[in-house]
Amino acid sequence: MKKMALVFIALFLFVSTSSAQKGVMKVEPSLVIAFPHTGTNIGFGLNGTFFYGINEQIDLTGTIGYVTWSYDGWDGNLSTVPVLFGGRYSFGDQGGFTPYASAELGFHFMSYSYPSYDYYSGASTTESFSDTQFGLGLGGGAYYQIGNITLDGNLQYNSMDGSYFSVEFGAVFGI
Repeated sequence: MKKMALVFIALFLFVSTSSAQKGVMKVEPSLVIAFPHTGTNIGFGLNGTFFYGINEQIDLTGTIGYVTWSYDGWDGNLSTVPVLFGGRYSFGDQGGFTPYASAELGFHFMSYSYPSYDYYSGASTTESFSDTQFGLGLGGGAYYQIGNITLDGNLQYNSMDGSYFSVEFGAVFGI
């Protein structure tokens, strides 16, 4: 019963806040540098994030991307397609920079591949498999306004089986 009351209060506050503000929509393409996943080298990728502004400080976000790593010391690779939903809370302009905190939940669609060699037959093949993992991303960053373009840099910890840190650089555009 307490959980229902908390959900109802949160929903009421969300609806009253969002209906009192005009939603501003933005998109951000970004470059991702992913620090080593267990047993891998530094990974690289791209993300696309959609923002829906609730008010001046809060944006709801939806992110889809692609990040790939090579394995450390042997042939093969690991990749993920993150599909995440969350939000960002901006702390206001701090002398040209606008710092924010972010949180996201969602799924990482993982794929792994590596070469396999059968010593008896001499045949080489590529083994691969895929997995879907639920993840949580927590991070922070800052916006910097240059004319009509907003630059964004952030650091995020992505928690799942084989967690990793990512640094992202992008530009935010209004739509």
